[in-house]
Amino acid sequence: MTSRFSTITIPDNVSIVLVDTRNVQEVLYLPVVSTNQGRLLFFKDYYGTSSNSTITFSTIGRDLIDDYNFRYTFSNSFGSMAFISDGGISWRTTNLYDGSLTPAAAVIGLTLNPALRYSFLSANYSGSGNVTNIGSNSAIGSGTVIRNSYTSTSPGFITNVRAGQYVLGASVTNLRTIIMITRIRDTTGPSYFLDGRPGMGNGWIYDNVFGSDWNSSTYYRDCVSLSLQLPGGANDSQWHHNTLITASAYTSGITFANRFSQNEGMGCDIAEIMVFTQALTLQQVKDNFNFFASRFGWTPVA
Repeated sequence: MTSRFSTITIPDNVSIVLVDTRNVQEVLYLPVVSTNQGRLLFFKDYYGTSSNSTITFSTIGRDLIDDYNFRYTFSNSFGSMAFISDGGISWRTTNLYDGSLTPAAAVIGLTLNPALRYSFLSANYSGSGNVTNIGSNSAIGSGTVIRNSYTSTSPGFITNVRAGQYVLGASVTNLRTIIMITRIRDTTGPSYFLDGRPGMGNGWIYDNVFGSDWNSSTYYRDCVSLSLQLPGGANDSQWHHNTLITASAYTSGITFANRFSQNEGMGCDIAEIMVFTQALTLQQVKDNFNFFASRFGWTPVA
């Protein structure tokens, strides 16, 4: 039996329960002990997601688990538990498997879909014209693309050679996290990595200088926390996964790889732009990085 409900009472004719926690946490109510003497129940985290959405076993009335507690919460991915009724007051645990022999489920998509995603990967961009938002919020529109060239060979990216080349993103409400996958090649002179003006009154980042709206922000390069030092700090002609997390929420469009007046660009290649309305945790940043790792030759991080 596969459960998709937040709570479930185990039917009389069921002994093996394959639990589905992909979308909700499960609370499983064990039958009354006194009327089920000798009954064996077996539970399995079928999809390996209980580490994110837990399974809770709950007794009914005055029943206990091993004479100790009314509830037990289980969070071992792909793990399993078994109970046997003693006919008195307790469900006795007879088996606990921690799931360690089973590999983690493969990631087949972004674990957290951004509200806005402008992707120049060869599978997502036609090679010319504006870029469509393929993020989760369809109300956020396309981005204006003024670029020098497009390379469709994997991974797929646009190339900017400074001056009047940029990607102008649509306005996002409650902007908290920006991820850009870039390869910076030329930071001669004023070089803007991005500019959040006018929505962010002081939202620029250029030549290792940033506006006050980025004070107390968090910056990760390839999942490593660093002081904010773009673009010059990453001017090594290598692909990098750059994450910027604001200390406060903003409503703004972003000019990427240029000043908001679009006259002080940065020489770079851009493969991905993502904007989230959540302040991503480090684990969520790592999950995003790992999703793209094979395409850019990165080593996945734990």
